[in-house]
Amino acid sequence: MVNKRLNGKVRIEVYSSSQLYGNKAVLKALLLNDVQVGSAFTV
Repeated sequence: MVNKRLNGKVRIEVYSSSQLYGNKAVLKALLLNDVQVGSAFTV
C-alpha cells in the first residue's frame, strides 16, 4: 500500500521473528547501517 501511494519512491520490507538478526546482533546491525529499523526483545 505504501509503495503504491508513493509511486515506488519508498521500499518497505518486513521480516519477522529474527529472520535477519538475533536479539544480540540487531544492535550491531543498526550501528553498521545494515538495517535501518530493528527491535530486540529480552525475556
